[in-house]
Amino acid sequence: MSDEGAQRAIEAAWDAGIRYFDTAPLYGFGLSEQRLGAVLRTKPREEFVISTKVGRLLRAGAAAEPGQAWKGTPPVNPVFDFSYDATMRSVDESLNRLRLDRVDVLLIHDPDQHFEQALTGAYRALDRLRAEGTVRAIGAGMNQAEMLARFAREADFDCFLVATRCSIAAPRWSCCRCVSNAESRSSRAASSTAASSPSLGRTCTTTTSWRLRR
Repeated sequence: MSDEGAQRAIEAAWDAGIRYFDTAPLYGFGLSEQRLGAVLRTKPREEFVISTKVGRLLRAGAAAEPGQAWKGTPPVNPVFDFSYDATMRSVDESLNRLRLDRVDVLLIHDPDQHFEQALTGAYRALDRLRAEGTVRAIGAGMNQAEMLARFAREADFDCFLVATRCSIAAPRWSCCRCVSNAESRSSRAASSTAASSPSLGRTCTTTTSWRLRR
């Protein structure tokens, strides 16, 4: 897709009423953040919610990640790193690509083989950014629910994004609640985000950003 095509797609989403946008360094190896930011910079900042992710740094000369080879992307490859320092660098680099002064939600991205480092490194960094008011909600985004449930038990997360796994095909996790409706202490930041953006509750239901409950 060309830059112009991406711009038209994002503008069409905006015109259709979409106000929650999710991205990540992995998507297009930085292109997603660049293209999304280019459009959102022209919109009133208080009218949209944006999330991005941490856990992969984009580095020239790094070995290609299996299954992540794409045409037309910048000459970099993602490198897994869930340490505290790498997380802080990742946030800075995402803001530079987006050319925004802040994001609303930060998610730990695909820590399937890195649970301990994600909890002791990335989570600690995100918790600090939330406490400082730099970001309003923190969470994790994965293709599985089991590890997200583990994160929910062991730390104070606000939200989780489960890719294609929250459905009637998985009855164990079929009882879900959108983060904007969560009632526990750990959902305060997400609830605050929802209160300041009337569209967040609606868009959460279509982007599978959920808090799991048994």
